[in-house]
Amino acid sequence: MRCTAIGKVLLAHSEPALVQEVLSGPLERRTLHTIVAPGLLRRQLLGVLENGVAFEREESTVGLTCVAAPVTVSGAPVSLAISVTGPVGRFRPDAYVAAVRAAGAGLGSVLSRHASPP
Repeated sequence: MRCTAIGKVLLAHSEPALVQEVLSGPLERRTLHTIVAPGLLRRQLLGVLENGVAFEREESTVGLTCVAAPVTVSGAPVSLAISVTGPVGRFRPDAYVAAVRAAGAGLGSVLSRHASPP
C-alpha cells in the first residue's frame, strides 16, 4: 500500500489509526527506491492530501513510475484511485498530474450520479 501511487492515495485518505499502524511497523524495502523512513512517508502522505496526487518512483518495481489521484464519490470516504504508469526514462508522471486529477474527479462525478437516487 505504501509503495505504489494508488496505495499512497488510499493510505493518505485512511483512518489515522491505520496510517499510524503502517508508519509504526517495519517499512520493508522492495527496491532501492522504496521509502523506509516513516517521517518521509508521512510527509508524502500529507502531500497527497495537500496536492491531490501521489507519485511512485520505482518504489514497488524497478523501471516503473506512476502518478495517482483519488476518485471521490460524494458522501463516501475515498476508497478508489486512478493512476497512470509508465517506464522510467520515457514517462514523466509530473506531466500527467492535471490529467489524472481530472480523470479522478470525472470518474467520481459519474459514480456520484449513479449512486444517488433519481
